[in-house]
Amino acid sequence: MSFTTTDLLSLVSNLASNPALESRLTNANVLSFADLEIALSITPSLVNSRSDFMLTYKECTLSSAGYITIPPRAVNNTIKNIYYSDSAVTTPVELTFYDQRDRGQFAYINSTAPAGYYIEGNRAVMLPLGVSSTGTFRVYFNMRPSRLVATSSARQITAVDPVAGTIVISSSWASVSTTTKVDLIANYNPYPVLGFDILPSNVSGNTIYFNLSDMPADLAVGDWISLAETSPVANIPEEMCYMLAGGVLTRVLESIGDMDGAQMSYNRYQRDEKTATSILAPRSNTTPKVRVFNGLINRPSRARRHMP
Repeated sequence: MSFTTTDLLSLVSNLASNPALESRLTNANVLSFADLEIALSITPSLVNSRSDFMLTYKECTLSSAGYITIPPRAVNNTIKNIYYSDSAVTTPVELTFYDQRDRGQFAYINSTAPAGYYIEGNRAVMLPLGVSSTGTFRVYFNMRPSRLVATSSARQITAVDPVAGTIVISSSWASVSTTTKVDLIANYNPYPVLGFDILPSNVSGNTIYFNLSDMPADLAVGDWISLAETSPVANIPEEMCYMLAGGVLTRVLESIGDMDGAQMSYNRYQRDEKTATSILAPRSNTTPKVRVFNGLINRPSRARRHMP
């Protein structure tokens, strides 16, 4: 079972049960309200639950100036952690996050491997300053849910060949080319983006070719391909999709001036929100282990823009 934007539009329409309402709003209008609801209500709830529903990573290389750019699709331009590896450090090591005021403490360290980092603007600056490294930095972050589009603006995958690096889509698609970045999206709960900002290496009819390194290992028939930062499914847990429909309805009723209907819808939405968010965490019935080093509990820094 999946929950596409077609399902969302149908559910909002059924909840409204108002022909006049349907005639005054287009599907694009309703989906824009859904984007607003996801950004201002559902995403904060998911992030604050620390349930890692949206957690993903991107592998980055160090710039010549000694920093890596925080992935633009990170929620609130915030990262969770960074792991480093190179030819000498084959097992990725988590880098320590420092306050930028502590950077002077690293002035006399001479190393080609980073000892940690601090945040400056949209950059994670490696310490010691000026460090140069050809290693790989794996940056973990919560990915912002994509903008919702109609299913007709995306294509469903009908065949996958991981050896050849190809997928076959349900119908030809003039929107995609070798200069157009795309996302590959799972068609199952919680509808994660499996691969993002990917450039096809070739497009021939219904067949799209990718570099093998860009092919997600778990991509399967039935998943979706969409233009980068768009999706025909909301990238949230399915239980929250139904809550999303209620939030969209409230905003739609407000937009047409039906304040009594909007208030009734909002009251119902608050009940749904409380129920839906109550089951977000924990995601495991076991108690997480706490690492202890030299008698000290390893707790993350409380500095801003770094998630605990």
